[in-house]
Amino acid sequence: METVDVIDSSFIGKIEDFIRLKDADEKLRDMGSSLVNKILSRGVCRCQPNALQNIIMSGSICEGATTSRFFKYNNNFDDGINRELEFDIEFTLVEIKSEFKHYVEDIPEKHGYVKVRADTNMLINANAGWDITDKDFNELLQNFSNNGYFQPFKLKNLTLQKALLDNDVENQKYLEIVFAAAFNEKISDISIKKVERVTNASAAFEFYFQVKEKNMLVVAYDLVPLAQVFWWPDIALEWKLRERNWPDKQFIEDLTKTCFIIAKPSVIEKGDEESYSWRYSFSHIERKLISMRSPQQNLVYLIFKSIFYKWIKPINATQIHSFISKNIMLKACEEFPPDHQMWKENCYTTKEAILYLLLQTHKAFENEYLAYFFISKINVIEYIEPAVKEDVKLKIMLISKDIDKYIPSNVTQVIAVCDDLQEKLENLDNILANTNSNNYSDFINLKFLVQNLDFLFDEPALNLYKELLEKHDVKNKALKEVERFKNIFKNELTNFSERLDTDEVSRVQNELRRFSERIESEVEKAKNSVLKFLR
Repeated sequence: METVDVIDSSFIGKIEDFIRLKDADEKLRDMGSSLVNKILSRGVCRCQPNALQNIIMSGSICEGATTSRFFKYNNNFDDGINRELEFDIEFTLVEIKSEFKHYVEDIPEKHGYVKVRADTNMLINANAGWDITDKDFNELLQNFSNNGYFQPFKLKNLTLQKALLDNDVENQKYLEIVFAAAFNEKISDISIKKVERVTNASAAFEFYFQVKEKNMLVVAYDLVPLAQVFWWPDIALEWKLRERNWPDKQFIEDLTKTCFIIAKPSVIEKGDEESYSWRYSFSHIERKLISMRSPQQNLVYLIFKSIFYKWIKPINATQIHSFISKNIMLKACEEFPPDHQMWKENCYTTKEAILYLLLQTHKAFENEYLAYFFISKINVIEYIEPAVKEDVKLKIMLISKDIDKYIPSNVTQVIAVCDDLQEKLENLDNILANTNSNNYSDFINLKFLVQNLDFLFDEPALNLYKELLEKHDVKNKALKEVERFKNIFKNELTNFSERLDTDEVSRVQNELRRFSERIESEVEKAKNSVLKFLR
């Protein structure tokens, strides 16, 4: 490991800033997870009651260091800070038990890749609890299988089509209303741009939320179809059996009862609609291992990944992926347990640990081989062009020689962005919690309506508001409020009458009776006006 002799005061300041950022990162991830769960509950879970048991979130929103991507310069934002929240939604389509193991066939020439045989019998027996009929299974087979095998590209394309948000005006208006309420902006200033595509591993979606045509936030998510298999693949036996310092053998034994396969062909088959290749996936184990990291390990990884996004990924964003940094960190944690002195909480060891991760990355590019953490025969950087590998090595050496210079210096700005996003996402979380219960008070309160009066003159918007009002049950709420007012008024009259002197009771009560009748008449008029407006 590289030895650090001198710690500069500016470096200490940056580390302290990153400690604050790590706390902000954790809060942002917690809020993001809460939001996604509410969105799923509102969407897929309404038509598929068992969906949540088959859906797991992954990606940086679960794995930590979410805010590291904020350091990748993005000229689509005025200050260059890349306000991008990214997550994966993994959904298990089928659970293939051991008696159907022969349906999953290794592809000998491609380590870690398999073909999956498909027929109605297997699908019905392997159904993971989705509400799908036999007829639906037959239709699905026709759509994404050929020659008796599942075809990943067609499956992802079908996923994309099923998950597309309707492009009708009403849905667009609803999104604009929600975003305006959460961000405290006028609806007419809001615009939302969407990008959808099929990638090598998923159906990918990006939403660009804009205020006055300026990007405020990018939300990127991938829908990742999986099949769960109830055995451990031979190709990954080396990972299960190899000597390691962390975690212990019993823990590994417990983790390796099951595995997943992902609809991800090899790089050379990327975009091949006729490919049959799937790949083993171990994201469930990754999440478990990551959850066991110490706070110091999380801090080091956040800094390392921030450097990676700021300086290394821009060399070639299409060929260099954060999957590289994740593999480097997983291996380091396996070699150096959380209680190892490498992870002591001081600036010296923090600097050493960052340098170690950088130099391990350099070593991999020097050897032109970075073993996939779970399947050592897969080379993660195999298809990166030689010239790009050379540029990566050069950049890492420059960083390692003067690491103080290359640790991002705009951390306080990123923290401010995180705090602002946290506040807005909390607003959004509350709004979704309300709307999931058909409570639309965030959109129909007087302040919001007055602020967006111009929006309501738009006919599609007005129609949407009528629907929201019905869902919100404003009619009953208005009637209850009127009745409450009448009861309060009557009680006050009774109390007042009881306090009067006996010789004044008759005269005053007659006057109050007339006044009471007038008030009740006015209340009734108000009630009728409210109902007329709502109709």
